[in-house]
Amino acid sequence: MYEKVELSGSLSRIKGLYNQFTPTEQQVADYIFDNLRDFHRLTISEVADKCDVSVATLTRFAKSCGYSGFPELRTSLIPDILDWQKNRYHQVALEQLSPNAPATEVIQRFDLRMKEASSQALSTVDPEQLERAVQTILDARRIILIGNGGSVYLAASTALKFLKLGLTAISYLDYNGIQASALMLQEGDVTLAVSHSGTTRETLDSLSLAVGTGCTTIVCTGSGKSPMARISDIQLVYGLVQHESEIGLARVVQALILDLLATMVALRLQ
Repeated sequence: MYEKVELSGSLSRIKGLYNQFTPTEQQVADYIFDNLRDFHRLTISEVADKCDVSVATLTRFAKSCGYSGFPELRTSLIPDILDWQKNRYHQVALEQLSPNAPATEVIQRFDLRMKEASSQALSTVDPEQLERAVQTILDARRIILIGNGGSVYLAASTALKFLKLGLTAISYLDYNGIQASALMLQEGDVTLAVSHSGTTRETLDSLSLAVGTGCTTIVCTGSGKSPMARISDIQLVYGLVQHESEIGLARVVQALILDLLATMVALRLQ
């Protein structure tokens, strides 16, 4: 029996116990090592499917690590995820600039990357898809905008722009509100989902609900091969413009594309 551990990050413990795990438990550990960033977003069934193991195996794995079950193990890994993100950003940033770089140099570098990313995004978006999105929004009875994390605020901001143009647009900041609004959609309505990766589980779940209502779905994303892009009627794909060290650049580019959409809607209003 392994001793009980505190909820304070358990990645090093998993590494230390690795040789004591069964082959299937090692399979789970390997998945965690390779997919730490997104592990806390997944349900036990999703992890079991991705690891090709049973739910019971995941429960045994968690208990082998000293936890009561999978939820406690998943929670314990959050500090490791935060540390990993911080170290990743810092290490990649050092490849671009020195820690003592003057502000002028950082500003110049930032300006260059903003221009590069913006140019790439605007040249990647399909004009035909953009025109379809604009006309669909103009014809919509109601527009629901959905997102999660940082994207949810961009969705809300875009909804406000549509409201100011006289359109009926709604955006909820909480997951329950987003899910409820998706279920109330019908033919003639539009759902606009915002997600840089196109894989965010909460947004994907809500978009999947919207698909089943008969409304028209639009996604604003960096990945044209993402699950959200595959199930949406219209795809506003701007490309994966963000480098590892650039924490907020994707949000800036998302805002740019959404502002482009709102501007075109305003231009096309009769």
